[in-house]
Amino acid sequence: MKKKRSPSQSKSPSKPSSPGAIRLQKYMGLCGIASRRKSEELIRLGFVQVNGRVVTELGTKVTPDSDQVRVEGKLIHLEIGSHVLALNKPRGVMTTLEDPGGRTTIKDLLKGVRERVYPVGRLDYQTEGLILVTNDGDLANLVMHPRYEIKKVYLVKVKRLPTNQELARLRRGMFLEEGFVRPVSVEVKSILDNGKIWIEVVLNEGKNREIRRMFDRIRLPVDRLRRTQIGNITIEGIPTGKYRPLTPDEVRRLRSLAKKPS
Repeated sequence: MKKKRSPSQSKSPSKPSSPGAIRLQKYMGLCGIASRRKSEELIRLGFVQVNGRVVTELGTKVTPDSDQVRVEGKLIHLEIGSHVLALNKPRGVMTTLEDPGGRTTIKDLLKGVRERVYPVGRLDYQTEGLILVTNDGDLANLVMHPRYEIKKVYLVKVKRLPTNQELARLRRGMFLEEGFVRPVSVEVKSILDNGKIWIEVVLNEGKNREIRRMFDRIRLPVDRLRRTQIGNITIEGIPTGKYRPLTPDEVRRLRSLAKKPS
């Protein structure tokens, strides 16, 4: 006779060979909890339980139909469908969903969005322009991780025309505190009537304040910084402080741009 499970016994996480099992961090991303990288951090820190047991192994797999997953004590569920929005962030807005200091965040700009979404990467407080928000952890990982080489285009306004030597240094790349960085391209785009210059910088990675720090190194502080494009998605037609949903075709195209790791 088959022995019944005691109510006090916790069911173990699904084994990797279980049908329909997926990695825990991927499931958390699909539930709209956080990006895959952030989900992995939550797992390592012991904030995630599977069927009542704390799980810290990143290789753990779960079966959504049968396993119960809690993050910081809260039971999570799969979101119905993927939601991806393109937001035109103004200057002076935090790229977070909340701010202890009471500053305006992108959540304040997402009025009417009922789904739980989170920002894909960050733009610093004074940087404006395109940022994606989504509940799709896989897509967020593709866009953020440098190994997938999805390009981000920025316009940088500076107060004078850089010399050929300064442009060459930017294009060659340089060492910052966390290592060597090099843009995909750096091109002067226009000279304004007041003598200020717009320079286009294309990156396929996004370290903290990377562009500002690079321009500081050549003693050419950034006057204004705007991201205009991520992969195939542009900021065109989106007013400052507003957002629009991406179409399924746009999302498929964005995924297709991700370089396959060798």
